[in-house]
Amino acid sequence: MTLDQSNKSDYGVQYNVAGTTIHLPELSEADLAGEPAIRFGVALGIVNDLHAKTREVQADPNFTAQGKDAQLRPHRERVLDQVAVTVEAIESYADQLDKREAALLSVPELHPQNAAEAIIDRELRDYWRSLDMKGRHAILDEINKGPGHQRLEIALLRSPYAQADHEVRLIRESWNRGKRVDNPAEATAIDAGRAQVEWGRLAMAHLTTHTLRATGIGDGALKALLSAGRERAARVFGYDQHQIEAEKLNIKRRTA
Repeated sequence: MTLDQSNKSDYGVQYNVAGTTIHLPELSEADLAGEPAIRFGVALGIVNDLHAKTREVQADPNFTAQGKDAQLRPHRERVLDQVAVTVEAIESYADQLDKREAALLSVPELHPQNAAEAIIDRELRDYWRSLDMKGRHAILDEINKGPGHQRLEIALLRSPYAQADHEVRLIRESWNRGKRVDNPAEATAIDAGRAQVEWGRLAMAHLTTHTLRATGIGDGALKALLSAGRERAARVFGYDQHQIEAEKLNIKRRTA
């Protein structure tokens, strides 16, 4: 389901969440097709369906207050869990981007059997240590300007010994730039994915707040989330670690 971005204001695109208007940044067509936007759209529809169902049941004179709660509770619990699933899916998508970036920027491993590579590494590090500060700065300047010292970068980044933090940072930044240039399509895709995740996190921060209101579960929401194993989602719902640990202890006591 593609999000409808036609309702705009000076504050961004307007969305109705359980009777309340929220504003989110406008997305490009490409970002609208991204996983975070698609998942948010589905979760938004689920929350709004619950809101409509709640109004319908609450207006029915044939139900007592207890009967209305009995009618709505399964819907409320299901919506809470489905929104939590969406939160965790977006975070899992962010984890996948982290793994892709780690692979993109990885330094080739030195295999124990590759004695020749190990010797070259050691000789390059010995050469580096033999330089005075002026010599090191000169090479760091060259590294900062562009490729040309990649083999030295590999040797230094694979070093088992501590090095000056600023030197490691400059060498690592140069290596990362070079790997991005080597694979621009993957680098661009990762950057685009990260932007989508940030939008998705903002969107879900709004949605989780209004989900708690729409479900009306109150203090039982944290118990429901943790009982379903959704601790990561609970944090996005606004619960801090102290609350989470206290409720986990309560759950353990109740089930003991």
